[in-house]
Amino acid sequence: MAAIDQLQSLPPALSVVVWLYLLTNAARVFTYLPQILAVWRDTQGARTLSLLTWGSWTVSHVCALAYALLVANDTPLALISAINLAGCSCITAIATRRRMQWRRSLADAAPGRGGRASSAPCPGAQRPRPSRWPRLAPRSRSSPSA
Repeated sequence: MAAIDQLQSLPPALSVVVWLYLLTNAARVFTYLPQILAVWRDTQGARTLSLLTWGSWTVSHVCALAYALLVANDTPLALISAINLAGCSCITAIATRRRMQWRRSLADAAPGRGGRASSAPCPGAQRPRPSRWPRLAPRSRSSPSA
């Protein structure tokens, strides 16, 4: 209850900021789910996902959690940081595993190992669904007339 009392004692503008922070971070939990599913279903090594970016977000949430617990002694901030840490960690871990599986499948399929070089799907991954969008043909490069 102390947190609610503190919130009520804030000026109205700061109270709005606090509530916006809480609401946007609560909604953020649901934004991790589509990304987790997309990475889980990826068969090409999650190459479109930046491991550096997601890894840095994971580290930043570790720092935010430590700050909330050790410095600010703020339970709501710690809870939000822990949830964001779980989401980022999950995406980073799945993407790292998919990347390793994809590289291993490429190495196993390399010429000289009895396979054929291709971008074979990761073991255990589902095949991608066909896109509902038509694939555009590449533009032809015609030389300008003199």
